[in-house]
Amino acid sequence: MSINKKRRGRNKRGRASPNGSRTWFKIAAAGVATAGTVGVVGFLAMKDASYVQADANGCYPGVQAHTVALIDSSEPRWDAAQTRDLNAVFDNLLSGGMRFNERLSIVTTEEGQIGAVAHPVASLCQPATTPADLARVGAKSATLAFVQKQAEHFRETVIEPVLTAVLDPSPENAARRQERESPILEQIQSVSRMTEFREDVQERHLILVSDLLQSTVEMQACVRQGDLPSFEHFKTTEYFDRIKPYSLRGVRVTVYMLIRGGYGGEYLPFCSEDELTDFYRAYFEDAGASSVEIIRLRMGRPVSSQ
Repeated sequence: MSINKKRRGRNKRGRASPNGSRTWFKIAAAGVATAGTVGVVGFLAMKDASYVQADANGCYPGVQAHTVALIDSSEPRWDAAQTRDLNAVFDNLLSGGMRFNERLSIVTTEEGQIGAVAHPVASLCQPATTPADLARVGAKSATLAFVQKQAEHFRETVIEPVLTAVLDPSPENAARRQERESPILEQIQSVSRMTEFREDVQERHLILVSDLLQSTVEMQACVRQGDLPSFEHFKTTEYFDRIKPYSLRGVRVTVYMLIRGGYGGEYLPFCSEDELTDFYRAYFEDAGASSVEIIRLRMGRPVSSQ
């Protein structure tokens, strides 16, 4: 999975007028549906009334693991070095970081995608890679070569196009961009409300890709003085009461933090890198997360014009 990108030079968040278009969501949904039809031909070819079958998203009944990837789409996004890191993160996730029939839901903060309950751009399941996988769910058996070929086809035609789109650092479609705000905490709350992310799922994993710079009317983290207090103080505010997540008890959280330049300087005068990570670690632990890992994705060196 690779993405062609253009470097973005801004450090400040844009304040352009919101674009209400939902074109991107419709295109993505149609694309996934079309690709899904093609991608699961192998699954449907094994159709037999006496066997369990996968649905159009490649999911068999009884999903017992769910990974939600929440992608912060606010401007600026990620530079070339961070794009390479993110490609590696998701390549590793698909090649061994998820088990068979584990659901992967992609959620963004793009315009038109923000709501009280998160509506994933796509929600797909990790395909079978061995005949034993099929046997465990009661699906019709097939040869190892056939199962692996279908798994590769499903990833290439269904899963990877969605990830390529959401990881595009400079999308042309205005509906794909988020230039007005960065409601990270609100969207985490929305994810926590998803019925598919309920506590009776045995394994839950939340991946957050973000610079962690909450930017709403109520909170301008690192930009407005006093807007990134200690989490213990933040818990006492009316704002937290409105946007606190439902229980994340037992959820494994991995944060890929997009490092920005200028902490404590001109662009981000009122916080340090460590203050940001401390705030979010405490936030997730307070919500019940079983573990919180924060991985910093550093910016690349500026390309010389000489």
